[in-house]
Amino acid sequence: IEFGASGYTGVATLALGSQTLAVGGNFFVVNDSRLTLASGCLTVGGTAYIGNANGGNSRFVVSGSGTTASFTSTGGNSPINLGYADSGDCRDNLLEVRDGAQLLGGARLGPKACGHHNTIRVTGSGSTWTATNHKTYIGAVAGSYANMVQLEDGATFTGALSLGEVKGSISNTLWVSGANTTWNRTDGQLYIGIA
Repeated sequence: IEFGASGYTGVATLALGSQTLAVGGNFFVVNDSRLTLASGCLTVGGTAYIGNANGGNSRFVVSGSGTTASFTSTGGNSPINLGYADSGDCRDNLLEVRDGAQLLGGARLGPKACGHHNTIRVTGSGSTWTATNHKTYIGAVAGSYANMVQLEDGATFTGALSLGEVKGSISNTLWVSGANTTWNRTDGQLYIGIA
């Protein structure tokens, strides 16, 4: 499934009600567009790319209590990738979980040298991000910078996280704020500057 294309900016809402949309082993791609999962459950067995074209400003928002986006790949690539173009200025991509929604799957922010200013934001009481199937990397290659994970206002993250994994990956940030906001390291550890 692919939303948007290079050079096009679109806005779409995917409302599944109480149903589940399962995307087998295929890719789930959001290119230069804004997609909101407003209800139901999205399950992707392959890999998701937010900002895969030669541009940025892609948005994937998972919103509302009972809404779940699940990326179950356990292969070599992270299930979720923000800022993945091989060329261009692939930046300012956002994956947001809010208002009690749930996200399942590890991620890479800035997995290519042109990937910067990419953000995963989990916000609000009851909003959860569980990344126990793959470590999450912020700034995974040299030249990747200013990527951020934000946990705020009562949100919960569970899993391992690596910040600034390689030399030349700079100014990447993990931000935790607000009452009852939790990073649960039961299933993982936090690595900072392990290059």
